[in-house]
Amino acid sequence: MARVYSESERVFSTGASPDSPEAMACAEANRQMIQRWFYDCSPAMHSKVTEGTSQDPRFVANIDRNCPIPASGSEDLSVFISTVRITH
Repeated sequence: MARVYSESERVFSTGASPDSPEAMACAEANRQMIQRWFYDCSPAMHSKVTEGTSQDPRFVANIDRNCPIPASGSEDLSVFISTVRITH
């Protein structure tokens, strides 16, 4: 989980566009992590999951623990995650 989050943070910190191949690879890695460890997660389901989790302080706190830059401290990261969710 930490690897997936830290790679997402690394890509975000490079200024990559949310629809860039790197950002889309991060979204897919996150979806596959959910698929492997938690439950079946189609791309459509992943969109709904990320929408819900990005608005839930418990999940934001979990990402904060695993990313170098806290998710709750960066509106740009929230916009990035939301845009990846929309284009995924």
